Amino acid sequence: MQIRTVLALTNMDEESLVGLRAAQAIAHQHGANVVVGHVLVPRTLEHRASLREFLDENGFNFDPDHIEIEVDAAAVSGVNLLIEQRNPDLVVMSSSRTKGLARILNASVTVGLIGSVEAPVLALQTNQELPTFKKVLVAVDGSEQSNRLFQAARALAEDDAEYIGLLVIEDSPLVIGGLDIGRFKKETLQEAREAGEKFLHRLQVDHSGISMHSEVRVGDAPDEILKAEEEHNPDLIVIGTGGIGGKARFILGKVAQTIVGDAEGSVLAVPTHRTPT
Repeated sequence: MQIRTVLALTNMDEESLVGLRAAQAIAHQHGANVVVGHVLVPRTLEHRASLREFLDENGFNFDPDHIEIEVDAAAVSGVNLLIEQRNPDLVVMSSSRTKGLARILNASVTVGLIGSVEAPVLALQTNQELPTFKKVLVAVDGSEQSNRLFQAARALAEDDAEYIGLLVIEDSPLVIGGLDIGRFKKETLQEAREAGEKFLHRLQVDHSGISMHSEVRVGDAPDEILKAEEEHNPDLIVIGTGGIGGKARFILGKVAQTIVGDAEGSVLAVPTHRTPT
């Protein structure tokens, strides 16, 4: 994955500084431009001045032409408009891990973006300092599009990072490694596991330059991914938001939304249906 433009989203509070600093560091690493985006209603010169002031006070020296204020009552729509205009290779934002009503109010924009935008979204937990991605959990879905998840992970991770490739087998129609599993019966579970292991081995061969540990699990995908996070304590979880099409794409988008909302650490959600650049 090439990173030439990074869209950093802020709401001008202290928590959003995590995302801004990370966007700046990633852009510097890849020689990319940073666009700072903020959705406000209504559009006024005062708001633009306030955003510039906020950035200046916190030590950010961004090109004035790369500071955007868009008007839309629905923040997700406003961000989508920015993405259409700037065509970023990566969207970076801070995300609070909250529950219940607080999650609806505070994390709705982050969760709403997952699966709806045509760019990878890096959601950083606000309790983290500038992250370094030394251990990366990549949750794959059994499709050939899964290679894109590793490409995206390698673009952000340290050169000597350790990877965990995780494939979750669910009791639902799915193709893993070319095997049409259908709905599981106990006698087919071992066959499904073997197909999953072969698929992960192929991924490891495709990405032979990395240190990778593979796991196949059976259960509910969000639950198993979050359990794996608890066990391995990765710096980053990478998950796809599409790639198979139809109902499967919808399901994957919902899984990614759950992971972004509930994960303890940072999450990179990659739209695997998008043509790679």
